[in-house]
Amino acid sequence: MKEEITPEYIPSVPAPEVETPIVHEEKDPEEEAPDVTGNEENPPEVDLQSLSYENLVTYMEEKYGHMEAGIFGENIEGVYTHIDVQEKVVALTFDACGGRAGSGYDKELIDYLIEEQVPASLFINSRWIRENPEQFRMLAQTDLFEIQNHGHEHKPLSVEGRSVYNIQGTGSVSQVLDEVMKNQNEIFHMTGVRPRYFRSGTAYYDDVSLSILKDLGIKAVNFDLLGDAGAKFNKAQMLNSAKQAKEGSILLYHMNQPDKAVADGIKLVIPMLREKGFSFVKLSDYEEYLK
Repeated sequence: MKEEITPEYIPSVPAPEVETPIVHEEKDPEEEAPDVTGNEENPPEVDLQSLSYENLVTYMEEKYGHMEAGIFGENIEGVYTHIDVQEKVVALTFDACGGRAGSGYDKELIDYLIEEQVPASLFINSRWIRENPEQFRMLAQTDLFEIQNHGHEHKPLSVEGRSVYNIQGTGSVSQVLDEVMKNQNEIFHMTGVRPRYFRSGTAYYDDVSLSILKDLGIKAVNFDLLGDAGAKFNKAQMLNSAKQAKEGSILLYHMNQPDKAVADGIKLVIPMLREKGFSFVKLSDYEEYLK
């Protein structure tokens, strides 16, 4: 979590063991094969998977570089916020934002989820991975969890450099690709699994960046319930927020602030939701129902 973020808002298949050691140095994205698959409903005009990173950037700049963004926000068209089902299921998502004030590891929280066998989707930033490589590897190898992409530098996704909460957004098509693909490639190299979902730093996007994500075959997933307000809620506030959960809700919490009340709050939230008849799922379990 980036320290400038204000209290108002901060935002399956187990990965195989990877024999090669974790590499901590910054990777040159041009040396990486692009993690690009397109999507079934709207296949890309070219085989993006076959492009080098440099050619991918060129292609995207030619396609989108002339466009002006019309909308910038959290839950705009193209962002998935809930699971469209009548079943009493909810998805718990936990962000690990990284940065000087956000690179902690909430062991008490994770141990509780494992003890209670609660599945969750973990959105993890490159900065957090570099500070917690062993913890990251453990999480990626735990069947209960799936690893998703929370960006490289925890920036709002914008082709025009738009900012929110005093956080400067990406400023071009190439910077959008860097923010998404550097972390996508890092996660893939460490786990052998490519994330299906992306959540930007601050959870803000513009409409052009969402089109880029769609071409890449990656879904922007936010939430419909703010579970801990960037780890600022106390446990009573967390409980009250979770009481608003409905069928298919996606709840946002943070796993990088062990000195906050998140673990204590989750220990109240889980039993309460279970008592209401809810069960817990990973996002990928309900891929086709994301709305």
